[in-house]
Order: sequence, then structure tokens, then C-alpha cells
Amino acid sequence: PADSLGAITAFHLVEHLPFPVLMNLLEEANRTLRPGGAILFETPNPECLVVGACNFYYDPTHRNPLPPGLLRFLAEERAFSQARIIRRDEDLDLARPESGFSPAEVNDWFNVPMDYALYARRA
Repeated sequence: PADSLGAITAFHLVEHLPFPVLMNLLEEANRTLRPGGAILFETPNPECLVVGACNFYYDPTHRNPLPPGLLRFLAEERAFSQARIIRRDEDLDLARPESGFSPAEVNDWFNVPMDYALYARRA
């Protein structure tokens, strides 16, 4: 029912969904969450070159890697607020800015975490 859930989590699910189904998941999550309820979706991180170029494709049921900025944008476009990308443990502290990813050299693309999570709240 609408406004009935406090949180929705999905671990290694969104990369398996066709785009229209992913958008429907976000719409239904927004509809079924109580105001202030949260989503937490973890997925492989294509910012990591090992994941984006190789490991992602070990699972033939994966559809497309989802760059963190895209998944955040899709959540915001579906009216979620306080959307943030959680790459590292320090990103769990919602009072601090997220760590972000600003590669300075090629090696940085190999040292970013292999997974990330989208956290967002229903307004």
C-alpha cells in the first residue's frame, strides 16, 4: 500500500533490470515509502575500471553498468531527495559531504571501490 514502508533495500538488483523496469521500481518505491522513508540500492561500480571493463560481465544476467551519477539523477528525477552516493564507510555519515570521486591519475580508476550504493529519501 501507499505510504506503508520505512525503507527499501536492493543489493545487486538494479543492474539486472531493463531501464523501464528500473524507472518503475523508483516510482513504486516513492509511492510505497512513508514520507522520509529511504531507499538503499547497491550495485557494481563502473568507476572502477576492473568492474566496468571486466568483472561486471562475469554475470551474463547483468544488463548495463549504472554510473553513480546516473543512478542519483534517476532517483532525483523520480522526486527522491537527499540522494547521495555511498562509496566508502565515511559516506555513511549523512551529516558529512559524500567523498565523491575525482580521479587525478589513471591508477585512481583502479582503486575506487568495486561497489557503491545509492541512498535517497522520499520527500
